[in-house]
Amino acid sequence: MINVVKSQPAPPCLLVEAQKNNGDYKCGDVQLRIRNDFFNKCYICGSKNPRPIDVEHFRPKSRFQHLTFDWNNLFYACSHCNGIKLDKIGYDNILDCTNSNQNITDLIEFVFDPLKEDSPDFFIVNDNSISVLQTINLLEEVFEGKTTRQRIGAENLTDDLKSEMNVFYHFALEFLQPNTMPSRKRDIRELIVEHLKPNSAFTPFKIWVIKRNKKLLQAFNQYLPV
Repeated sequence: MINVVKSQPAPPCLLVEAQKNNGDYKCGDVQLRIRNDFFNKCYICGSKNPRPIDVEHFRPKSRFQHLTFDWNNLFYACSHCNGIKLDKIGYDNILDCTNSNQNITDLIEFVFDPLKEDSPDFFIVNDNSISVLQTINLLEEVFEGKTTRQRIGAENLTDDLKSEMNVFYHFALEFLQPNTMPSRKRDIRELIVEHLKPNSAFTPFKIWVIKRNKKLLQAFNQYLPV
Protein backbone atom coordinates (compact mmCIF):
# COMPACT_ATOMS: atom_id res chain seq x y z
CA MET A 1 0.00 0.00 0.00
CA ILE A 2 1.53 3.28 -1.17
CA ASN A 3 0.20 6.82 -1.37
CA VAL A 4 -1.27 7.96 -4.69
CA VAL A 5 -2.93 11.10 -6.02
CA LYS A 6 -6.39 10.76 -7.52
CA SER A 7 -6.82 12.70 -10.77
CA GLN A 8 -9.46 15.42 -10.87
CA PRO A 9 -12.12 16.31 -11.83
CA ALA A 10 -14.30 13.22 -11.66
CA PRO A 11 -15.39 11.57 -14.91
CA PRO A 12 -18.64 13.35 -15.94
CA CYS A 13 -20.41 10.06 -16.61
CA LEU A 14 -20.54 9.26 -12.88
CA LEU A 15 -22.98 12.08 -12.27
CA VAL A 16 -25.17 10.83 -15.12
CA GLU A 17 -25.07 7.21 -13.98
CA ALA A 18 -25.89 8.18 -10.39
CA GLN A 19 -29.31 9.38 -11.58
CA LYS A 20 -30.22 5.96 -13.02
CA ASN A 21 -31.84 3.08 -11.17
CA ASN A 22 -29.11 0.69 -12.28
CA GLY A 23 -26.28 3.09 -13.01
CA ASP A 24 -22.78 1.86 -13.85
CA TYR A 25 -19.98 3.29 -11.70
CA LYS A 26 -17.45 1.78 -14.16
CA CYS A 27 -18.76 4.01 -16.94
CA GLY A 28 -16.76 5.88 -19.58
CA ASP A 29 -13.06 6.13 -18.82
CA VAL A 30 -13.41 5.41 -15.08
CA GLN A 31 -11.44 2.16 -15.25
CA LEU A 32 -8.67 3.63 -17.41
CA ARG A 33 -8.23 6.67 -15.20
CA ILE A 34 -8.18 4.61 -12.02
CA ARG A 35 -5.60 2.29 -13.56
CA ASN A 36 -3.39 5.29 -14.33
CA ASP A 37 -3.95 6.95 -10.95
CA PHE A 38 -2.94 3.79 -9.11
CA PHE A 39 -0.01 3.02 -11.46
CA ASN A 40 -1.79 -0.17 -12.59
CA LYS A 41 -1.21 -1.59 -9.10
CA CYS A 42 -3.61 -3.05 -6.55
CA TYR A 43 -3.79 -0.39 -3.86
CA ILE A 44 -3.87 -3.00 -1.08
CA CYS A 45 -1.21 -5.62 -1.87
CA GLY A 46 0.85 -3.48 -4.26
CA SER A 47 1.08 -6.08 -7.03
CA LYS A 48 1.75 -4.68 -10.52
CA ASN A 49 -0.47 -5.38 -13.54
CA PRO A 50 -3.03 -7.37 -11.48
CA ARG A 51 -5.45 -9.65 -13.27
CA PRO A 52 -8.26 -9.67 -12.96
CA ILE A 53 -8.88 -6.18 -11.60
CA ASP A 54 -11.82 -4.61 -9.83
CA VAL A 55 -13.06 -1.08 -9.39
CA GLU A 56 -13.33 -1.25 -5.62
CA HIS A 57 -15.37 0.93 -3.28
CA PHE A 58 -13.05 2.12 -0.53
CA ARG A 59 -16.09 2.64 1.67
CA PRO A 60 -18.33 -0.35 0.78
CA LYS A 61 -21.45 0.60 -1.10
CA SER A 62 -23.49 -1.81 1.04
CA ARG A 63 -23.16 0.59 3.98
CA PHE A 64 -22.12 3.79 2.24
CA GLN A 65 -24.61 3.77 -0.61
CA HIS A 66 -24.32 7.54 -1.08
CA LEU A 67 -20.67 7.00 -2.10
CA THR A 68 -21.40 4.44 -4.82
CA PHE A 69 -20.72 6.94 -7.62
CA ASP A 70 -18.27 9.11 -5.69
CA TRP A 71 -15.08 9.33 -7.74
CA ASN A 72 -12.96 9.67 -4.61
CA ASN A 73 -14.37 6.40 -3.29
CA LEU A 74 -13.43 4.32 -6.35
CA PHE A 75 -10.10 2.50 -6.02
CA TYR A 76 -8.09 0.01 -8.10
CA ALA A 77 -7.79 -3.47 -6.58
CA CYS A 78 -6.99 -7.01 -7.61
CA SER A 79 -9.79 -9.54 -7.20
CA HIS A 80 -7.85 -11.38 -4.48
CA CYS A 81 -7.68 -8.32 -2.23
CA ASN A 82 -11.16 -7.08 -3.08
CA GLY A 83 -12.58 -10.49 -2.27
CA ILE A 84 -10.93 -10.45 1.15
CA LYS A 85 -11.84 -6.88 2.04
CA LEU A 86 -15.40 -6.98 0.67
CA ASP A 87 -17.74 -5.06 2.96
CA LYS A 88 -16.32 -6.28 6.27
CA ILE A 89 -17.01 -3.78 9.02
CA GLY A 90 -13.57 -4.49 10.46
CA TYR A 91 -12.00 -2.79 7.44
CA ASP A 92 -14.19 0.31 7.26
CA ASN A 93 -11.45 2.52 8.71
CA ILE A 94 -8.29 1.36 6.98
CA LEU A 95 -5.74 3.97 5.94
CA ASP A 96 -6.68 5.94 2.84
CA CYS A 97 -3.75 5.90 0.42
CA THR A 98 -5.19 8.94 -1.39
CA ASN A 99 -5.02 11.01 1.80
CA SER A 100 -1.80 13.03 1.64
CA ASN A 101 -1.93 13.53 5.41
CA GLN A 102 -1.43 9.80 5.96
CA ASN A 103 1.98 8.65 4.73
CA ILE A 104 1.50 4.88 4.74
CA THR A 105 5.19 3.96 5.01
CA ASP A 106 5.64 6.27 8.00
CA LEU A 107 2.82 4.53 9.84
CA ILE A 108 3.46 0.87 9.00
CA GLU A 109 6.74 -1.03 8.66
CA PHE A 110 6.68 -3.53 5.79
CA VAL A 111 9.07 -6.47 6.31
CA PHE A 112 9.83 -9.37 4.00
CA ASP A 113 12.88 -11.62 3.80
CA PRO A 114 12.88 -13.38 0.39
CA LEU A 115 15.02 -16.19 1.84
CA LYS A 116 12.19 -17.19 4.18
CA GLU A 117 9.19 -19.20 3.11
CA ASP A 118 6.54 -17.50 5.24
CA SER A 119 4.45 -14.42 4.60
CA PRO A 120 5.56 -10.80 5.16
CA ASP A 121 5.22 -8.99 8.46
CA PHE A 122 3.69 -5.60 9.23
CA PHE A 123 4.45 -3.53 12.32
CA ILE A 124 3.11 -0.35 13.89
CA VAL A 125 5.69 2.43 13.70
CA ASN A 126 4.42 4.92 16.26
CA ASP A 127 0.67 5.21 15.76
CA ASN A 128 -1.65 2.50 17.08
CA SER A 129 -4.81 4.15 15.81
CA ILE A 130 -7.74 2.04 14.63
CA SER A 131 -6.89 2.90 11.01
CA VAL A 132 -3.36 1.53 11.32
CA LEU A 133 -4.51 -1.59 13.16
CA GLN A 134 -7.24 -2.34 10.63
CA THR A 135 -4.84 -1.81 7.74
CA ILE A 136 -2.32 -4.24 9.24
CA ASN A 137 -5.08 -6.79 9.83
CA LEU A 138 -6.17 -6.49 6.20
CA LEU A 139 -2.61 -6.82 4.87
CA GLU A 140 -2.01 -9.90 7.02
CA GLU A 141 -5.20 -11.53 5.75
CA VAL A 142 -4.30 -10.66 2.14
CA PHE A 143 -0.87 -12.33 2.43
CA GLU A 144 -2.08 -15.31 4.47
CA GLY A 145 -5.71 -16.00 3.54
CA LYS A 146 -8.31 -17.91 5.51
CA THR A 147 -10.12 -20.12 3.00
CA THR A 148 -8.31 -22.59 0.73
CA ARG A 149 -8.89 -20.32 -2.27
CA GLN A 150 -7.54 -17.30 -0.40
CA ARG A 151 -4.49 -19.20 0.85
CA ILE A 152 -3.62 -20.25 -2.69
CA GLY A 153 -3.98 -16.66 -3.84
CA ALA A 154 -1.85 -15.49 -0.91
CA GLU A 155 0.88 -18.02 -1.77
CA ASN A 156 0.93 -16.85 -5.38
CA LEU A 157 1.06 -13.24 -4.23
CA THR A 158 3.95 -13.99 -1.87
CA ASP A 159 5.81 -15.71 -4.70
CA ASP A 160 5.48 -12.54 -6.77
CA LEU A 161 6.70 -10.47 -3.82
CA LYS A 162 9.64 -12.82 -3.33
CA SER A 163 10.71 -12.53 -6.98
CA GLU A 164 10.52 -8.74 -6.87
CA MET A 165 12.39 -8.45 -3.58
CA ASN A 166 15.13 -10.87 -4.65
CA VAL A 167 15.99 -8.45 -7.44
CA PHE A 168 15.87 -5.42 -5.16
CA TYR A 169 18.00 -7.03 -2.43
CA HIS A 170 20.57 -7.98 -5.08
CA PHE A 171 20.86 -4.33 -6.15
CA ALA A 172 21.01 -3.11 -2.54
CA LEU A 173 23.74 -5.58 -1.55
CA GLU A 174 25.81 -4.83 -4.63
CA PHE A 175 25.50 -1.11 -3.95
CA LEU A 176 26.82 -1.65 -0.41
CA GLN A 177 29.82 -3.69 -1.51
CA PRO A 178 33.00 -1.60 -1.08
CA ASN A 179 34.63 -3.16 -4.15
CA THR A 180 31.78 -2.27 -6.53
CA MET A 181 33.17 -0.18 -9.38
CA PRO A 182 32.01 3.49 -9.36
CA SER A 183 30.43 3.19 -12.81
CA ARG A 184 28.52 0.10 -11.75
CA LYS A 185 27.47 1.78 -8.52
CA ARG A 186 26.02 4.67 -10.51
CA ASP A 187 24.02 2.22 -12.61
CA ILE A 188 22.76 0.41 -9.51
CA ARG A 189 21.79 3.71 -7.92
CA GLU A 190 19.54 4.48 -10.89
CA LEU A 191 17.98 1.02 -10.70
CA ILE A 192 17.27 1.36 -6.98
CA VAL A 193 15.74 4.81 -7.50
CA GLU A 194 13.40 3.33 -10.12
CA HIS A 195 12.34 0.61 -7.68
CA LEU A 196 11.51 3.22 -5.04
CA LYS A 197 9.05 5.05 -7.27
CA PRO A 198 5.33 4.55 -6.54
CA ASN A 199 4.77 2.83 -9.89
CA SER A 200 7.07 -0.03 -8.86
CA ALA A 201 5.59 -3.29 -7.57
CA PHE A 202 5.50 -3.74 -3.78
CA THR A 203 7.14 -0.35 -3.20
CA PRO A 204 6.60 -0.16 0.60
CA PHE A 205 8.73 -3.27 1.20
CA LYS A 206 11.58 -1.71 -0.79
CA ILE A 207 11.24 1.59 1.04
CA TRP A 208 11.66 -0.20 4.34
CA VAL A 209 14.77 -2.04 3.13
CA ILE A 210 16.26 1.42 2.69
CA LYS A 211 14.93 2.72 6.00
CA ARG A 212 16.41 -0.17 7.99
CA ASN A 213 19.97 0.31 6.68
CA LYS A 214 21.89 3.45 7.66
CA LYS A 215 24.12 3.49 4.57
CA LEU A 216 21.23 2.94 2.19
CA LEU A 217 19.15 5.55 3.98
CA GLN A 218 21.93 8.09 3.67
CA ALA A 219 22.24 7.39 -0.05
CA PHE A 220 18.53 7.23 -0.92
CA ASN A 221 16.66 9.20 1.72
CA GLN A 222 15.87 11.95 -0.80
CA TYR A 223 13.95 9.45 -2.95
CA LEU A 224 11.63 8.24 -0.18
CA PRO A 225 8.05 9.57 0.05
CA VAL A 226 7.49 12.50 2.35
